[in-house]
Amino acid sequence: MQENDGQMSNSKSAALSSILELQKETAHAWKTDELGAILKHQLDAPLRLALGNLSAEVAHQLTRFDSRQTEPKNLGELLSDKEPPLELLALTKRFAKRCNSDPDAPLPREIAMLLYYAAIAVAKLRHGQKMSALQNETLKRGLEWGRSQPWVDVRLRALLAEGLEQMS
Repeated sequence: MQENDGQMSNSKSAALSSILELQKETAHAWKTDELGAILKHQLDAPLRLALGNLSAEVAHQLTRFDSRQTEPKNLGELLSDKEPPLELLALTKRFAKRCNSDPDAPLPREIAMLLYYAAIAVAKLRHGQKMSALQNETLKRGLEWGRSQPWVDVRLRALLAEGLEQMS
């Protein structure tokens, strides 16, 4: 009987090992053109929807605009705005950070990381605010990484380069 228990235990271990290997193999490796398309979609999505489960907070922030301010329609407009609301940049950073750490996130980690670094760079560039506890060297590496990605659009690449210049 004891020998059977050992065989049963071995077969359970083998099955678990197979499942874990399958999970490793099914982790999606995104192609450059796919990441570019996902980024474009995310930047063009209505701002009220682009930040997923933070959309209620985004909607609340957007109600605070006065008639003199132009409400950013999407994430692309927010990141390229000359005076973007700091609160919306903070929500963008928060959403990206969540997506980066959540295996079931709605965005690939690469896109989440890019949005994270972009929001931090814009806050510093447009408001002079340091919106992260990251060390400057770590932030520089993140901005350089984003700028070097072939799927990053021209606007964001320029923004990341501007962030790097300001840090020098």
